[in-house]
Amino acid sequence: MPISDRAWLRPCMLLLLCILCCSHAVAADRPNIVFILVDDVGWGEVFPEKPTTQVALPALSSLASQGIRFNDAHTSAAKCAPSRYSILTGNYQWRGLRSWGQWNFKAGSQVLDGQATLGSMLKKAGYTTSYIGKSHLGGWFYGKGSNRKAVGSDSNVDFSRPMQSGFRWLGFDYSYALLRGIQESPYAYFENDLLDGNPADLITFEKRHYPDSQILQAGLGLPDWNQRDSGPALLNKALSFIDSHASGASAASPFFLYYNTQAVHGPNIPPDSISGRNVAGASGISARVDMLVEIDAVVEAVTTKIQSLGLLENTIIIFSSDNGGQRLPDESRLGHDANAGLRGDKGTIYEGGHRVPLIIKWGNGFKNSTLAPGSDVDGLVGVQDVFATLVDLFAIPVDSDDARDSISFLPLLLGQSKQSSRVSMIHEADAPEDGASDGIKGRHFSYRFQDWKLVFNDQHKPVGLYKISDDLFERNNLVRDSRYAGLVQDLVNKFEDEFSSERTSDPVSPEPPIPPGPSDPPVNSAPQVNFVSSGPGTLLQGERLVLSATASDAEDGDISSAIRWSSSLDGDLGTGSSIDRNDLSVGTHTLTVSVSDSGGLSQQSSLTLSVVAGPDGVSDGLASIQDSFINAKFPKANFGSGNFVRVDYLEPKISYLQFDLGGLAESIQSARLSLAVDQVDKDGTVSVHLISSSWSEGTLNGKSLPEVDDAVVTTFRVSKQDVGKRVSVDLSLTGIQWQQFPASNYGIALRPASNVKVSFNSKESGNGPIFKVSADSDLMDPTPGPGPTPGPEPEPEPEPSPAPQDPEQPGDITPPRDAGPDSDEPEPASSGGGGGSMPLGLILLYAVMLVGRHRKRVRLRLQ
Repeated sequence: MPISDRAWLRPCMLLLLCILCCSHAVAADRPNIVFILVDDVGWGEVFPEKPTTQVALPALSSLASQGIRFNDAHTSAAKCAPSRYSILTGNYQWRGLRSWGQWNFKAGSQVLDGQATLGSMLKKAGYTTSYIGKSHLGGWFYGKGSNRKAVGSDSNVDFSRPMQSGFRWLGFDYSYALLRGIQESPYAYFENDLLDGNPADLITFEKRHYPDSQILQAGLGLPDWNQRDSGPALLNKALSFIDSHASGASAASPFFLYYNTQAVHGPNIPPDSISGRNVAGASGISARVDMLVEIDAVVEAVTTKIQSLGLLENTIIIFSSDNGGQRLPDESRLGHDANAGLRGDKGTIYEGGHRVPLIIKWGNGFKNSTLAPGSDVDGLVGVQDVFATLVDLFAIPVDSDDARDSISFLPLLLGQSKQSSRVSMIHEADAPEDGASDGIKGRHFSYRFQDWKLVFNDQHKPVGLYKISDDLFERNNLVRDSRYAGLVQDLVNKFEDEFSSERTSDPVSPEPPIPPGPSDPPVNSAPQVNFVSSGPGTLLQGERLVLSATASDAEDGDISSAIRWSSSLDGDLGTGSSIDRNDLSVGTHTLTVSVSDSGGLSQQSSLTLSVVAGPDGVSDGLASIQDSFINAKFPKANFGSGNFVRVDYLEPKISYLQFDLGGLAESIQSARLSLAVDQVDKDGTVSVHLISSSWSEGTLNGKSLPEVDDAVVTTFRVSKQDVGKRVSVDLSLTGIQWQQFPASNYGIALRPASNVKVSFNSKESGNGPIFKVSADSDLMDPTPGPGPTPGPEPEPEPEPSPAPQDPEQPGDITPPRDAGPDSDEPEPASSGGGGGSMPLGLILLYAVMLVGRHRKRVRLRLQ
């Protein structure tokens, strides 16, 4: 959001702050801030409704239910050192000393001289600031007997003198830090940049197990180093800071506690207990998940301390992680998935590597809280955006060169907008950890723009395209689909522009503009608006149309949310950056996107689309013979007799449908699935998959499931506007397959492809699923039998010219390699004469689809 659009929020918030702070003698005119940044905690491990967290975390559940939860929050990198710099400064990692972060504690600070940090920015605003925990931000030391920087071995470092370019230099009044966490030397704490111990006592730890530690890399440390008690040691210092601030001379000013836990990074040696709670063995899953319990105890202890001092209602608590979690096989077998099914892990470029939990709470968590408790925000945000948001919230003056990649999400935080100011973000990965793999070697990037994500290899070549709003788990790679070639190039251009730019956000505190003089009137440039793609050209009536467009203005920035869509036949189609319609009238449409800027100038762009009526002979449809769903939370339950079937990403819930096509005497030319929408709790996308083994709705449950193909037949979107209506899904190839090969008809499964929560009516409701078909009686003998009916050879017809590929056809249309003689798929019917034969064009289409369904099996055989 441009600064001018945010300015009106500031006086309102300052007035609100004044009202709140009058009731607290300890606080001044601004709230206290506690930012808890945890280590390697995944998106699926915190929010209480995610079933992938198989352990009780009461404090985190309370924080999530009493705060605002950001469901599309990300770090700029999938590893800790680069992302920690980015969060602290509001800059992408390559704007620091080293392009991939500073992992060495004595080779200089990653934060460049003059760059602001959360600590220096808030200190300037009157906060007492503290840094607790893991660093990975660098610094440097003097060498022994020298006034020069120590180089080479750690034994050359003079630990009797304080670290230079340390935490005081970064703007923190107090610090108690682990310079490289618990996984690397020095194995010791540093308090206010000084070694917390006698330098003469330092010893060299070997790479091995110790009674309460596991040394992964040999190095220097103090003899009393104890990884098991590192968490309690950091917590005690954090609580002591809060106590000393509340009772000290600085009590009249607010405090900022930046608490960087060592958990859950390995080596995973949890404490026996912390703050009165048992930890080791508490999860019953793994030592790593025990450390998740440790984090929960830390959140509980800090919150309780603040509440006991009467400060809770005037304290902002921020909780997030430095990157995605690690999906460990032993945990997965016990039902715990750190990343809630997202593709990838820590270190990978996919969502599991950089999508993280982000919760912000301000107040007591009840209705009178400053921020609405229990709220969900679905807009795109980066954790580095916390910097600009705090600057925006408190109108803190900072230099225009600071926080170059931080974009305020204050309107989202205050509930003033559902549209995020951030429309794009760059992510970086280098190498996966612990055997996880994204299949790309070397450092590489991805680029998120609105709903789209483009993945690059280490040569900056696009290798993946995903529509995240419809394909959260990144299963459907569209990068080689010719329909999206223009979009791919557009995203490449945008990425290169942002990657090479001096900044990707507006200055968070710009200088006041100089008003123009009489001879220098302001010049307003017209906005630009363009379609992202050229559209499908032709659609069948009732088929789904999804189009996107972008709009920008030199003065107003990105104004895509203000785009208006219209049709020459159907009139107004809505506003926003995209449309998703299946109700366009038959005829030739001129689709127009138009936008106006704040100065009143407008621009528009148009394209032509033809909607044609479907073929004659559309039946009323075949009702489902079986429909049910499973709920992963209740694996033994059967729902086959209910009045609805459900698709839900949280449990998850998956629906199963089957139709009997045996009574059709005519060849299917097209087919559509029609579903009556009963309830939509959360808009989203559903994917359709073929079932490949038998099942019964009377016995179906989470313990007795049929086999379901991973290949996506198609996807469709459902929204709250569809409740009480029917949605229609093109399943023409599926219907043709089932009719020609009845033995393959086990039905379809409906899975969540995004954060969707929807219920459809079942057959028991009397308004259940229907399979509608269009048929042509000339293509099949009216007396069906086991083989073709003898008869005269038909006259050959002229060879038709190849039909253009249907742009709405789902999936990869490039035929993969032949499965070979080992394939267990049935052979298609001959294309020779006979009333029961299958037309050659349909055979080819079916062959492509059939091999595509089993491409995973084919690739395994080819390897």
